[in-house]
Amino acid sequence: MRAGLRWSAAFAGLYLLMLLLTLPPAQLLRFVPAPVRPERATGTLWHGTAEGLRLGRAAIQRLAWRWRPAALLRGRLEYRLFFQTAAGGGELRAGRPLLGTPYVADVRARFGAGELAGWLGLPGGLGGMLDLDLAEARFQAGRPVAVRGEITWKPARLLQPVALDLGGIYLQLTTPRPAHIQGQLQDTGGPLEIRARLHLDDGAYRIDGQLRPRPQAPADLVQNLGLLGAADAQGRYRLHYAGRL
Repeated sequence: MRAGLRWSAAFAGLYLLMLLLTLPPAQLLRFVPAPVRPERATGTLWHGTAEGLRLGRAAIQRLAWRWRPAALLRGRLEYRLFFQTAAGGGELRAGRPLLGTPYVADVRARFGAGELAGWLGLPGGLGGMLDLDLAEARFQAGRPVAVRGEITWKPARLLQPVALDLGGIYLQLTTPRPAHIQGQLQDTGGPLEIRARLHLDDGAYRIDGQLRPRPQAPADLVQNLGLLGAADAQGRYRLHYAGRL
């Protein structure tokens, strides 16, 4: 008798899941908060598309999704996502374990540096493109608590408060312990030698490092480095930024 009840509950749960997945998005938009509600949506929760979507400060012009039922065998609800923004786009897997925190994986994306800085609320103007290659990132209460992957900014340009061409910058991200994300920041060639470390804990970030102009660095770049303070005996300028995302 108990076995029969368990099987009945399992089949009922599966039926409800299939029913939900085949509902058109228009039937579900009424439950989506207005700040993230897309302008248009077609398809079903199984697979479909949405246009004019906003996620916080981020503007997604087009989003396509496809449910991955095989992930259920590992106790996960997971989708494959493809998206386009004003200056870029990409693809990733996004999901959540039945007992765990939301995650994204296999992220391959490209954004305009200024576009991403605006989404994150970072000060100053940025130019160039950012390429993301993340194996995995996990979130808790909307904040990243674990990241593994790399980000390349090239060409790396500062537009404000002064215009500077930094060449290329590479950031490798790891999570040595829970909720403590670390990054190694370095240049990939250009007028500045850059070596820095990033620390991200519970939404608070800190960047500490050093900058040193190379012999071919433009005179105006060397002059602007003076805004960071005096150089040490080896010609290195201290870099320090801190804030919250």
